[in-house]
Amino acid sequence: MENSSSDDLEALGYSCNKEYGCNWFGPVTAIKELPTTLQWSNVSLKNNSRQILSINSTGYLSMITPGGGILPKDFSYSGYAARILTLNEIVKGLNLEPNVDFMTFYYLKNYYFLLENTMYAQANSPSPGWKFENPGNNSSVSSWVMIYFGDVMNLRLSVNLSYGLRPAIEVPKSKISY
Repeated sequence: MENSSSDDLEALGYSCNKEYGCNWFGPVTAIKELPTTLQWSNVSLKNNSRQILSINSTGYLSMITPGGGILPKDFSYSGYAARILTLNEIVKGLNLEPNVDFMTFYYLKNYYFLLENTMYAQANSPSPGWKFENPGNNSSVSSWVMIYFGDVMNLRLSVNLSYGLRPAIEVPKSKISY
């Protein structure tokens, strides 16, 4: 999917609104930054295919973007050893309230480890934060991004990704020592 345009993606069965574009270009372009199974040969994903869902500020999930585009049901991470985290995984992993209003300023400020390797942690880092797999559903060209001090925002993203990634690996419970 290198250098994918809206027309190329529609040819693959992904629906975009021609007037507004696609707000899920983030995963399409960001996937190229993830480690491949050749680079991490001892790691694999449980499922290579995922349903990309948009999410609003109160946690409501949807398959449809506000511009009328339908999100891919089978976004493929095939050939990659990691995937992009979702906002709901962060909420569940940190034991936060479900359906929390993410637009609350500095909502995740007490979880500084989430900002490791970002501009917050290193002044010379080219990345001011990292993006989630979820596009936002209040705009057809926005996506959820975690930035300085744990602020989660719904920002406009271009095909040229200006935010970093927090790769997620999937480890079976049987391989975890407690």
